[in-house]
Amino acid sequence: MVAQGFIAASIDYRLGTQAPVMNAEFAPLLELPWTQARSVNESLTKSEERHGPAAAVADTVRALRYLKAKAANYGADMSRVMLFGSSAGGITVVNVAYSLDEIGIERPAVHGVVNCWGAPLHDYTKLQVVDAGEPPLFVIHATGDKSVLFAHSQELVRQARNKRVPFEAPPYELTATGLKIFHLEDSTGVPIWDRMEAFMKTALNDPTALPKRRCVGDGKAECRL
Repeated sequence: MVAQGFIAASIDYRLGTQAPVMNAEFAPLLELPWTQARSVNESLTKSEERHGPAAAVADTVRALRYLKAKAANYGADMSRVMLFGSSAGGITVVNVAYSLDEIGIERPAVHGVVNCWGAPLHDYTKLQVVDAGEPPLFVIHATGDKSVLFAHSQELVRQARNKRVPFEAPPYELTATGLKIFHLEDSTGVPIWDRMEAFMKTALNDPTALPKRRCVGDGKAECRL
């Protein structure tokens, strides 16, 4: 990615098992309905179920604010910011990008999201995650994922489609999980990594050119709005 001109910042965030404390600004995160967290990790306690995702989101927002304040030091252009996360990181970037406005927490502008086999963990009957005008979305998720269910990403894509948020979810039936996915081709013969990289470049440089009608459908083929 660096060879393509991207500046990457990888952050650490607190885990639920570290008993993170939320200050007044981020305390509303604890009120979000994190009711699906235990479906990802059944060993979570009630406290860890809420505090883990909340701390990850809070720490990512703090990291974005730090980068914005220090952008000149790194030669970073904060008018073109892409969030990228996989698994727990995917869960985190989705919530940073789409959930904070629901509870009045401000973050630096985000111009695109790559969600790799993560998903919002909210109770979808209680919270609309994706709203009109929010960042474009790219989803990579294996249909056979047993940790974060593929159905969660399908719901995320459905919300993006309904709100006319530009998105791309390559049509594929994959049983591979983790980084092995990037080495595979989607059902149209395009390497998944290449498709993701093209999305990132377009979202940052010419977002009006993003596809607005590409979606998961039944997991086997694209569907059209």
